[in-house]
Amino acid sequence: MSKTSERENRKFNIDSLEIRTMAKDIARLREAEAMKEREKIAGIKADVQIGTIRDFKQETKEEVPIPPAAKEETLKEQEVLEEQEIKITEQVAEKEMLEKQAEEADKEKIEVEEKVKEEVEEKVEAEEKVEAEEIVEAKEAEEIVEAKEMVEEKAEEKVKEEEKKEKEVDKAAEAKRIAEEIKAKEIEEERIKAEKEKRQALEEEQEKERLKEKRNQIKKKIEDLSLKKQPLEEKKAQLLEKLEKLKNQLKPILIKERSVEEKKEQIEEKEKKATAKEKEGIEKERWKIAELRRKTEAEKWEIEDEIEKTKEEIKAIELEFQAILKIEDDFKKEIEKIFQKEEVIALKKEKIEIEKQLSETKKNKEPLENGKESFQLKIEQAEKELTTLSEAEIETEEILEAIEKREKTAKTQTEKRKAEKDRWQVEKDREAIEKKKWALEKEKAELELQLEEVEKAYQKILRNENKLIERLETINSKIRLGEENESFS
Repeated sequence: MSKTSERENRKFNIDSLEIRTMAKDIARLREAEAMKEREKIAGIKADVQIGTIRDFKQETKEEVPIPPAAKEETLKEQEVLEEQEIKITEQVAEKEMLEKQAEEADKEKIEVEEKVKEEVEEKVEAEEKVEAEEIVEAKEAEEIVEAKEMVEEKAEEKVKEEEKKEKEVDKAAEAKRIAEEIKAKEIEEERIKAEKEKRQALEEEQEKERLKEKRNQIKKKIEDLSLKKQPLEEKKAQLLEKLEKLKNQLKPILIKERSVEEKKEQIEEKEKKATAKEKEGIEKERWKIAELRRKTEAEKWEIEDEIEKTKEEIKAIELEFQAILKIEDDFKKEIEKIFQKEEVIALKKEKIEIEKQLSETKKNKEPLENGKESFQLKIEQAEKELTTLSEAEIETEEILEAIEKREKTAKTQTEKRKAEKDRWQVEKDREAIEKKKWALEKEKAELELQLEEVEKAYQKILRNENKLIERLETINSKIRLGEENESFS
């Protein structure tokens, strides 16, 4: 503020003080006049009371017969009394008039005070207006500059505020755009995932149908092979039966051959020892034995050839049968592979379902984990507060014990009452602590019960999650094994 403004302001304050002082002087003057009127009325009241008392005393005197000589004097006194009564009546009337004047003076005083107040207020307002105009004139240049600077500052602040708002709007718009992009991306990912799952499911269904058809075809081939195996088995059985018969036919021929060979050996020994004359007969006998041996061997060869032929036929049947069995085994292996592929398809489908269940389990587990943590923190907080309350309770009991001792050892009634009042307050404090402790213990018990329920639910979900994880590991292992087997084949 400039010096001119300070000077004008000081002048304005002095004028206002003079106006207020003048108003007070007028009020004091009016008050003094009213006080004089009241004192005058009070004096008249006192005179009237004294006269009345005197009259009352005269009236209460015993009436004495008036002698003739004093009658005239009595009349004079009576006249004086009548004059006094008139005077008293006049004084009473004057008193009433003075009281009325005092009331009017009071009213006039109030009106004057209000008028003076209004005049003072008007003058103050006028002077304030003049002062304000002078201040405006004195500060016009400075205020214009300040106003201009203020306007510029406000304009600059407004620009900054607008820029800030624009940035905030841009940020909000950017955040909204990013959120929308993320949402759109998530929706697109979900759509792609859904389409992929749909396409995968369709492909798996088609693959299942293809594998089923192939499996049925192979089964039909296996059935056809079974039809081929049956006549081979029957033929082999016939050949085996024939072979057995041939072997049975060969046995007596082999015995006969052995017998003929023994006879041949005997004749040859006999021939060695025989004389020239005996040799002719022995040689002729040897010829017969040799002929019999040839016939027996020819018969044997025929049966042996038949046996060999039968064995060859049996071997050919067995080879054909083995070829069928191999084809059948290959078909069965192919069917096994088909079963493995079908199992892999089913396992992949189950895997997707288990992964969904695990994702859902994780979602269900999170609030329970948060709930567990929240309840544990609340229980810990309650335990801390209970510890604090227990300490406060112990401290309160110690204080009570000290007060009880002070109460017992009090020497004066005042000291005893002071101790009793202190004990009342401490007992109230202990009661409040105990109530709070009970409430906390109840709250802690409820929290522990809730925590137990949450823990049960959490453990149930955890067990289910572990089962799902174990099953998923088994599925992954089987899928991996199936894919490895497929790559090796």
